[in-house]
Amino acid sequence: EALERIQTELDNKRKELGVADDMANVPGVTTKMMIAFGENDIKTVEDLADCATDDLTGWIERPKDKRAEAIRHKGVLDGFETTQADAENMIMRARVILGWISEEDLNPPEAEADGESDGEADTESDGGADGEGASDSDETATTTATTSEATEAGADGAQAPEASA
Repeated sequence: EALERIQTELDNKRKELGVADDMANVPGVTTKMMIAFGENDIKTVEDLADCATDDLTGWIERPKDKRAEAIRHKGVLDGFETTQADAENMIMRARVILGWISEEDLNPPEAEADGESDGEADTESDGGADGEGASDSDETATTTATTSEATEAGADGAQAPEASA
Protein backbone atom coordinates (compact mmCIF):
# COMPACT_ATOMS: atom_id res chain seq x y z
CA GLU A 1 0.00 0.00 0.00
CA ALA A 2 2.88 2.40 0.77
CA LEU A 3 4.46 1.70 -2.63
CA GLU A 4 1.15 2.38 -4.32
CA ARG A 5 0.88 5.72 -2.50
CA ILE A 6 4.43 6.69 -3.53
CA GLN A 7 3.70 5.76 -7.15
CA THR A 8 0.53 7.87 -7.07
CA GLU A 9 2.47 10.84 -5.65
CA LEU A 10 5.13 10.48 -8.36
CA ASP A 11 2.49 10.25 -11.06
CA ASN A 12 0.73 13.36 -9.71
CA LYS A 13 4.07 15.25 -9.78
CA ARG A 14 4.60 14.13 -13.39
CA LYS A 15 1.14 15.43 -14.32
CA GLU A 16 1.77 18.76 -12.53
CA LEU A 17 4.90 19.18 -14.65
CA GLY A 18 2.84 18.60 -17.80
CA VAL A 19 4.57 15.40 -18.89
CA ALA A 20 2.37 13.50 -21.35
CA ASP A 21 0.93 10.13 -20.32
CA ASP A 22 2.31 8.46 -23.46
CA MET A 23 5.89 9.03 -22.27
CA ALA A 24 5.30 5.90 -20.18
CA ASN A 25 5.07 3.95 -23.46
CA VAL A 26 8.76 4.55 -24.22
CA PRO A 27 10.71 1.46 -23.13
CA GLY A 28 13.10 2.19 -20.27
CA VAL A 29 11.36 5.37 -19.13
CA THR A 30 10.23 5.34 -15.49
CA THR A 31 7.91 7.72 -13.65
CA LYS A 32 10.88 9.24 -11.79
CA MET A 33 12.59 9.82 -15.14
CA MET A 34 9.44 11.48 -16.45
CA ILE A 35 9.62 13.91 -13.51
CA ALA A 36 13.25 14.72 -14.38
CA PHE A 37 12.22 15.16 -18.01
CA GLY A 38 9.40 17.51 -17.00
CA GLU A 39 11.76 19.57 -14.84
CA ASN A 40 13.94 19.98 -17.95
CA ASP A 41 11.12 20.80 -20.39
CA ILE A 42 11.01 17.36 -22.02
CA LYS A 43 7.28 16.78 -21.83
CA THR A 44 6.30 14.74 -24.86
CA VAL A 45 7.57 11.73 -26.77
CA GLU A 46 8.54 14.17 -29.52
CA ASP A 47 10.62 16.21 -27.06
CA LEU A 48 12.42 13.02 -26.03
CA ALA A 49 12.91 11.92 -29.64
CA ASP A 50 14.49 15.32 -30.33
CA CYS A 51 17.17 14.80 -27.67
CA ALA A 52 20.77 13.79 -28.19
CA THR A 53 22.19 11.09 -25.94
CA ASP A 54 24.40 13.67 -24.22
CA ASP A 55 21.29 15.69 -23.29
CA LEU A 56 20.25 12.77 -21.12
CA THR A 57 23.58 11.46 -19.80
CA GLY A 58 25.69 14.60 -19.79
CA TRP A 59 29.06 15.21 -21.39
CA ILE A 60 32.58 16.34 -20.67
CA GLU A 61 33.92 19.44 -22.34
CA ARG A 62 37.62 19.11 -22.92
CA PRO A 63 39.32 22.52 -23.06
CA LYS A 64 41.81 23.33 -25.81
CA ASP A 65 44.30 24.47 -23.17
CA LYS A 66 45.55 21.18 -21.73
CA ARG A 67 46.32 22.87 -18.39
CA ALA A 68 42.66 23.82 -17.90
CA GLU A 69 40.28 21.40 -16.22
CA ALA A 70 37.64 19.51 -18.16
CA ILE A 71 34.08 20.65 -17.46
CA ARG A 72 31.39 18.07 -16.70
CA HIS A 73 27.95 19.08 -17.96
CA LYS A 74 25.10 17.28 -16.23
CA GLY A 75 22.50 15.40 -18.20
CA VAL A 76 18.78 15.28 -17.51
CA LEU A 77 19.12 11.74 -16.16
CA ASP A 78 22.17 12.29 -13.95
CA GLY A 79 21.69 10.24 -10.81
CA PHE A 80 19.64 7.56 -12.57
CA GLU A 81 22.65 5.37 -13.47
CA THR A 82 21.53 5.51 -17.08
CA THR A 83 24.18 4.38 -19.56
CA GLN A 84 24.82 5.96 -22.94
CA ALA A 85 23.26 2.85 -24.51
CA ASP A 86 20.15 3.12 -22.28
CA ALA A 87 19.69 6.78 -23.18
CA GLU A 88 20.22 6.13 -26.87
CA ASN A 89 17.69 3.29 -26.75
CA MET A 90 15.05 5.52 -25.12
CA ILE A 91 15.59 8.22 -27.74
CA MET A 92 15.51 5.77 -30.63
CA ARG A 93 12.39 4.01 -29.29
CA ALA A 94 10.69 7.41 -29.03
CA ARG A 95 11.58 8.00 -32.68
CA VAL A 96 10.07 4.64 -33.64
CA ILE A 97 6.86 5.45 -31.72
CA LEU A 98 6.59 8.72 -33.68
CA GLY A 99 7.31 7.01 -37.00
CA TRP A 100 10.47 9.04 -37.60
CA ILE A 101 12.32 5.78 -38.11
CA SER A 102 11.23 2.18 -38.48
CA GLU A 103 11.93 -0.82 -36.30
CA GLU A 104 14.13 -2.12 -39.14
CA ASP A 105 16.29 1.01 -38.86
CA LEU A 106 17.14 -0.06 -35.31
CA ASN A 107 18.01 -3.61 -36.34
CA PRO A 108 20.52 -3.52 -39.20
CA PRO A 109 20.94 -6.57 -41.43
CA GLU A 110 22.83 -9.41 -39.74
CA ALA A 111 26.10 -8.89 -41.67
CA GLU A 112 26.32 -5.21 -40.68
CA ALA A 113 25.38 -5.91 -37.07
CA ASP A 114 28.12 -8.53 -36.72
CA GLY A 115 30.78 -6.21 -38.12
CA GLU A 116 29.75 -3.30 -35.90
CA SER A 117 29.53 -5.28 -32.69
CA ASP A 118 32.92 -6.91 -33.30
CA GLY A 119 34.55 -3.49 -33.57
CA GLU A 120 32.86 -2.30 -30.40
CA ALA A 121 33.84 -5.40 -28.47
CA ASP A 122 37.48 -4.99 -29.53
CA THR A 123 37.50 -1.38 -28.36
CA GLU A 124 36.00 -2.26 -25.01
CA SER A 125 38.35 -5.16 -24.37
CA ASP A 126 41.41 -3.07 -25.34
CA GLY A 127 40.38 -0.32 -22.90
CA GLY A 128 39.78 -2.82 -20.11
CA ALA A 129 43.19 -4.43 -20.55
CA ASP A 130 44.97 -1.11 -20.09
CA GLY A 131 43.12 -0.33 -16.87
CA GLU A 132 40.66 2.41 -16.18
CA GLY A 133 43.15 5.28 -16.05
CA ALA A 134 44.55 4.40 -19.45
CA SER A 135 41.07 4.15 -20.87
CA ASP A 136 40.22 7.66 -19.68
CA SER A 137 43.39 9.16 -21.14
CA ASP A 138 42.83 7.25 -24.40
CA GLU A 139 39.36 8.76 -24.57
CA THR A 140 40.76 12.22 -23.91
CA ALA A 141 43.39 11.79 -26.61
CA THR A 142 40.80 10.52 -29.05
CA THR A 143 38.44 13.40 -28.32
CA THR A 144 41.24 15.95 -28.62
CA ALA A 145 42.57 14.37 -31.81
CA THR A 146 39.12 14.17 -33.35
CA THR A 147 38.41 17.80 -32.50
CA SER A 148 41.77 18.94 -33.87
CA GLU A 149 41.41 16.89 -37.03
CA ALA A 150 37.88 18.20 -37.62
CA THR A 151 39.07 21.79 -37.14
CA GLU A 152 42.08 21.35 -39.43
CA ALA A 153 40.02 19.57 -42.06
CA GLY A 154 37.49 22.41 -42.08
CA ALA A 155 34.62 20.28 -40.81
CA ASP A 156 31.14 21.70 -41.11
CA GLY A 157 30.25 24.43 -38.62
CA ALA A 158 27.91 22.21 -36.61
CA GLN A 159 30.62 19.82 -35.40
CA ALA A 160 33.37 22.21 -34.38
CA PRO A 161 31.23 24.38 -32.03
CA GLU A 162 29.77 21.31 -30.29
CA ALA A 163 33.25 20.01 -29.52
CA SER A 164 34.35 23.33 -28.01
CA ALA A 165 31.06 24.47 -26.43
